[in-house]
Formats: sequence, C-alpha cells, structure tokens
Amino acid sequence: MAHWYTADPHFGHEAILAHAGRPFRSIDHMDATLIERMWSRTKSNSATHGAPTRTASILSTRKNAPS
Repeated sequence: MAHWYTADPHFGHEAILAHAGRPFRSIDHMDATLIERMWSRTKSNSATHGAPTRTASILSTRKNAPS
C-alpha cells in the first residue's frame, strides 16, 4: 500500500480563491478539481493523509471519486 501526504489544500475555504489567486469558478469547483486530481494519482488501496481534520475526512473516503 502506498501512502500519500498532503498539506492543507483549503477545502471549503472560499476566501483562499482571492487570497491565493486560485483559478477556479467557485469553492465547489476548486474542491472537486483538487480531489479529482489527487485521486487520479492514487490507487484505491492507497492511504492518503492530510494534516487538518477536514482534509483527512475528505481524502479518506472515495464515495465521490470519479469513475
């Protein structure tokens, strides 16, 4: 099993769009894009670890993973 680690990608943090100049239409667009990109690089049996609780809970489930 591979282990992947990530810093805080600021899921759900709408102000980060302006603060960091992120190129997304909305916070939902940013969250979906980041999750899709992370999951495209990991396998279903990989463990993905995120520092903050919200990040860890989002990345620990693949219920919304692209098929």
